[in-house]
Amino acid sequence: KDLFRKGRLTEINNPFFIAASEEKLIEKKRLDLNVNTNLTSILSCRLREGYTVNTVTHKGNEMKVKLTLPWKHHTFIHYTVMSWWPPGNNPEWSKCKVEVSIEGPYDILHDIICQKDKQFPSHFRMSVIKKFYSTLNHLQQTDILLVHLHSFTSNPAHYTI
Repeated sequence: KDLFRKGRLTEINNPFFIAASEEKLIEKKRLDLNVNTNLTSILSCRLREGYTVNTVTHKGNEMKVKLTLPWKHHTFIHYTVMSWWPPGNNPEWSKCKVEVSIEGPYDILHDIICQKDKQFPSHFRMSVIKKFYSTLNHLQQTDILLVHLHSFTSNPAHYTI
């Protein structure tokens, strides 16, 4: 795995900041969800929110798509969707497993994950922690809304006159 991300998304050319560009990034899983909607709906929603496709893997009957959102400098939110593939009438097609993880330098992840309840003297530091958990909450709420919208099309009585 490429831990240094040199030349990816953020490249620092200033020689005084070389150490920052070579800082090791670690990844921690934050959420594990089952979403009762199909892969195309989730991808459509997340790509409109600014996520980019990082990797796509297909093994057997499973499609795995890893999306990445640059959140802060050297900090990325990864949204991985696993679904039945190929699409069809199979009921498993309308169910996806979602994993949300964050990748970044140790000091940022330590503040966000381990010290989320600590009161820091810096308002900026507290703001970053609150924004991260607000972003995670937004992801969950969007998934719930997406499932609700997807369930609307499953029953013709909901949309026929």
